[in-house]
This record gives sequence, structure tokens and C-alpha cells, in this order.
Amino acid sequence: MDKKWYEKDYRGEMKSYKDVPGFINEAEFIFEDIISTISLDQVTKRDEKYHVVELGTFLGQSACRMASLINEYEIDNITFDSIDLFWLPMHIMSNRDDWDEKTQSGIPPSFHQYIEWLNKIVKDAGGVTLSPIDVTKHPVRILGLEDFVNFITCDTQYAARLYDDETLDFVWCDACHDYEYILKELETFWPKIKKGGMIAGDDYNTKDVKKAVKEFQKKYNKSIVGLETTDISFKIKKSNI
Repeated sequence: MDKKWYEKDYRGEMKSYKDVPGFINEAEFIFEDIISTISLDQVTKRDEKYHVVELGTFLGQSACRMASLINEYEIDNITFDSIDLFWLPMHIMSNRDDWDEKTQSGIPPSFHQYIEWLNKIVKDAGGVTLSPIDVTKHPVRILGLEDFVNFITCDTQYAARLYDDETLDFVWCDACHDYEYILKELETFWPKIKKGGMIAGDDYNTKDVKKAVKEFQKKYNKSIVGLETTDISFKIKKSNI
């Protein structure tokens, strides 16, 4: 029987985003829905420029998923930004040893093994240690996806300032999941979403994320054409009007 995802040994050869440690959850499928839709859309909108943004990169699993889809669907007129502070994942990895197998919460031991393995590679090559950004970039480089993702160092609750209004097709929220933080991300990025575009995110099963999404829905209901939620994720689509 195959090992469960949190027991997986990441020390082997990295062949796809599935071999990158992380908590991709339903982003795996939501990202493909977005990219496949853009792929169909560009057939009739040859001059359209597409732009998708991920808030919260962690160790790079979902960034690799999005980049691999852009490559697979051969979309040339798209920009993908993955935004994080980058030092924070390493801080979390260094200070949390809280894995609970029963609830499957915390940081799995295999994630720590992955970081140890990366550091060993660097030391064996004569280096000292990996920088935080190098940890995230490693799987992108190994999988040959560097041309399909831009890593931007920024606090995600302020990152909306990087973009003009109605320029983004899709934003994925998976950084800090505190109520005030996620609400600010939703409110500041909403004007940046194109008409008909979407903002979505992970961890809808947490109290803070659910509260933030519901409050956002009440406040911006007139410009929302649809809200879909599951036990894990949420998707909010912007009206075309």
C-alpha cells in the first residue's frame, strides 16, 4: 500500500509538483479549471493579456502546479506571480514540530526531512545553507518551470498595490489565515480583479477564513455573481457588469 501523503519521503527524484512538499488541497483542481478556461478564452481573444496571482507560496508546491499548467496548455500571453515573504516558511519550519497524525495538522516530519535534504545538497556542493528564496525556487528549477512564474517578495496584505484595477484574471489566497488578514486581502484585491474574474482561497474550513469570506460577501454582494464553497476552499466570481 502506498504511503499516506504526510508520510511520503521527499528525498527521491523530483518529477512533478506532486513531489514538492506542501498543502495544495483543492488548488490542484481549481488551478486547472482556471488555466483551461483561459486556454479556451484566448482562442477568440488573441490580443488579451492574462494575469494570475498566488498569495502565499510556502515551499512552492502550488506555484509548480500553476506553472506546469501554463506550460502544458502552452499559454504565452499570461503572467503568473507568486507572492510571499519567503523567510516565513523557513521560520515556520525551524520553529514548529507540532505534527498531529490523528488530526493531520501541523508540519509533517517529511517536510523537515525535505529541508534537511536540500541543505545537505548545498553543503555537499561546498555551500553553507540555502536562502529562503532558494528553498522555494528549488523545485521550480528542477522541474524546468522558471520561465512560467515570477516570485515577488512582499507582505500579501499589501501586495494589491502592485497592480492596477481590473487587470487580474485570478487571485489565489493562501497566506496568513487570520480573519483580519484574509479580509484585507479580499478587499484590497477585489478592485484588481477583471470583470468576470475570480478570487479564491484555501482553508475555508477554519473559523477565521469562513468569517472573512461571509463578511466580504455581504459587503460586496452587488458585484459578486457567484460564491462557491467546499469544506476546504472558496471561489468568488466577479460580475461582468
